[in-house]
Amino acid sequence: MTDDKGIRNYPGSPHPLGAHYDGHGTNFALYSEHATKVELCLFRRSHDEQQEFVEYARIIIK
Repeated sequence: MTDDKGIRNYPGSPHPLGAHYDGHGTNFALYSEHATKVELCLFRRSHDEQQEFVEYARIIIK
């Protein structure tokens, strides 16, 4: 799925925790007992200012 800013979102994996690049994209997985949302801020290497802001309220409990 591609959003209105051209960012493609694919199904991810809950493991391994952290940010992991697989050659095609980066999977972000984290764990919290009490979080209600996650904010992901993306920056370009050549700029200090924030380029994208992505908010996810999706919580997966397994």
